[in-house]
Amino acid sequence: MSIPPWYRPKKRFLAEALLTLDLSRTTGIGPLEPGLSIMWDMTPILCASDPSHRVRVTVGAEAQTLTVKRRRQHIATLRLRRDTQRIGAPLRAVCPSCEHLAYRLYLAHGWFRCGNCLRVTYASGQRDQRDRALVRIQRLEHRLDCTEHLSRHRGRRQISTEIERQDMRLNASMPASLLRRLTQKMEDGD
Repeated sequence: MSIPPWYRPKKRFLAEALLTLDLSRTTGIGPLEPGLSIMWDMTPILCASDPSHRVRVTVGAEAQTLTVKRRRQHIATLRLRRDTQRIGAPLRAVCPSCEHLAYRLYLAHGWFRCGNCLRVTYASGQRDQRDRALVRIQRLEHRLDCTEHLSRHRGRRQISTEIERQDMRLNASMPASLLRRLTQKMEDGD
């Protein structure tokens, strides 16, 4: 039995552990257009890639609905509305429980909800600088994997560049002796 969409949980969820439908322009599916039908990988960042997390996202002909299917089984139909406060008035999903516009929805207990309804927390603020850089690299690599079947995705080149930049930042935050030992081990292993 699934929990009704209006139920607001008392506990908080970690964003990195939830199945995520990202509708943003740069990190997610991209600009939503009427008739758009693409595959999207909703695998959480903290989990290994799983084919059962891939869904087909289809925007209706009038750009009023967004249909989500997994293995040809209907999961949800979400309402879409234009965000008039943004440049170009992009389409955003309407959270089924609170009616707010959201570009990122999380699947929990069989329902899609926004981060406010699920009381989502983000782990990155609870770590030191080196750990945050490592988590950023993991998150960016995950984004790159999620957009693998979106060949014309605008952000793939930017994501690759950002991974390199964060990798340099991670190396800069390491103590010099540790970095030398890691480099020496990698050279000895080759």
